[in-house]
Amino acid sequence: MNGEKANYSGYTKSEGIAIANLGWKPTKSIDYQIWNYYVDQLFNMVWNKAEYKWKVGERTVMAGIQYAWQSGRYLFPREWGIEPFYTFMQRERNEGAGDVHAANFQHTHFLDKSKNWEVLVAAGMYWMPSTNDARLNKYAMPSYYQLNARSRYRFNGFLRGLNLEVLYVYKGNMDRSIEVQPVYYHNKVDMHNLSVVIDYYF
Repeated sequence: MNGEKANYSGYTKSEGIAIANLGWKPTKSIDYQIWNYYVDQLFNMVWNKAEYKWKVGERTVMAGIQYAWQSGRYLFPREWGIEPFYTFMQRERNEGAGDVHAANFQHTHFLDKSKNWEVLVAAGMYWMPSTNDARLNKYAMPSYYQLNARSRYRFNGFLRGLNLEVLYVYKGNMDRSIEVQPVYYHNKVDMHNLSVVIDYYF
């Protein structure tokens, strides 16, 4: 946890994984959950979530807060899927960092009644540990803000299972104290990214 090469491949053994969850719903609009992820010999993470939902016309609006505690850097194997956070955004990278604070807004709108054509806009701010703190900021990622715009279309009929997605991402630097060096900027902040993705689900 000090930034040195881990060299764990072939040396780390685990007897298994245990996941526990407790939920409490005091009203129809309020939901609280606590999760515990335990991976033998690797890590233990406690994750709290509280959310409130209400109706605005035909739309449902949700506000929530989450807090995850894990000693050192946050770990969540990609084989388990994406991190279950409100503040998760495509092309952001907080796995491998600790003591991260984030705020996020997302809005999804469907352009057709069958809900095949989806448009999403999102904005987030991520306050990272110091880029000099390898224990909590493994990739020396400066604090940043991120803007996403995504259009996704799900085909029907003969092409059912085929998805077409266009994603635009901009990441901007929020830490003006860091030196202007490639290690802090290259493919990290002050960058644009455009992806065209075609998926086929069997």
